[in-house]
Formats: sequence, structure tokens, C-alpha cells
Amino acid sequence: MDNLNKSNFYPSDKKIDALDAILLAKSDQERLAEWKTKMPLPPQEKRKKNYIGLAALLLSIGILIYTAGYFILKVDSTVQFADNLINTTVIASAGDMNSRGENATNPDNNLIKLNSAVDLLKGDNAATFEAIEILTQLSKTKNKYQIEAVWFTALAYVKVGNNKKATLELDRLKSLSNYQSKNVNKLLERID
Repeated sequence: MDNLNKSNFYPSDKKIDALDAILLAKSDQERLAEWKTKMPLPPQEKRKKNYIGLAALLLSIGILIYTAGYFILKVDSTVQFADNLINTTVIASAGDMNSRGENATNPDNNLIKLNSAVDLLKGDNAATFEAIEILTQLSKTKNKYQIEAVWFTALAYVKVGNNKKATLELDRLKSLSNYQSKNVNKLLERID
């Protein structure tokens, strides 16, 4: 009866060994997991992490610089395009003024105002703002040079970086006439 009672209450030696092996393995796994979290990384692993972080940072900075450069160059190229159009657009001559019925000696002559505004556009930004005032006055009133005044007003707004007003003036020019239509479309593409 003694043997019978022992076998009912106590596992055999083989069962104890198997149970100890399972507990030991589980304990080893827990210690290993704990060791991995508490143990510092070897220096080469730290360097790998630092290099990856540094590479990500440099890539982010590079993308930021490229994007900023793109927009700066786009703005600069649009302003240069507008400056080129200012310098190459032919303004009505004195002969054209006579054919439009204006007197060259009249100080209120719109062609003289237009020419002086265009000359101001070829200067710095302060002169450009003065040109905008003259051109806006010419473009708002019905006169023989209104279309040219609208065109140069739009170019002046591009030059000072006011693309919203430039777009409005270019759209207005398109509604008034087909004057400089190719350049108007090119400029609108560059602004947008």
C-alpha cells in the first residue's frame, strides 16, 4: 500500500526531471529576455543606430534644401522672365502716337506716361512701385494705351512678387484683347 500511495501523490523521477527541464527552460527564456533589455548595446551596434539616424537626418535636410531651392529658383526664373518681357516688349513710337491721334508735346500724353513707367520698371523695386501707380492709373481709364498698361502692370506685379494681382491683371488682359497672348499664357503657367 505504501507504493500505491506514493505513486498517487508524488510524480515519478522521470516526471520530475521533465518538469524541471520545462521550468528551467522557461526561466532561461525570461532571463534572456530581461538581459537583452537591460544589457547595453555593444559599441558597433550603437554606431549602426547612430549612422542610420544620421543618414535619415541628412536625407531630410537634403530634401528640405532641394524643395526650398526649387521654389526660390522658380520665383527667380519667373521674375527674370518678367524682366526679359519688360525689356523686349516694344512700346508704341511717336509715329504710332500720331496715328492714334495724340500730340507728342502734350504733358498729359498717355504714351509719355507709359514710357516713363516702363523706364521705372527697369529700375529697382522702389521704382517699380512708382511704376505700378502710373500703370494702374493708365490701365483703369479707357485710353489708347490701356492694353499695354494692363500688360506692364501685370509684369510689374510679377517683378515685386505679387502673383495674385499679376494673375488678375493677366486675366483682365486676356478678356480685353489677345495682346501678347503667348507670353500671357507662359507667364500664367510660371506663376501657378
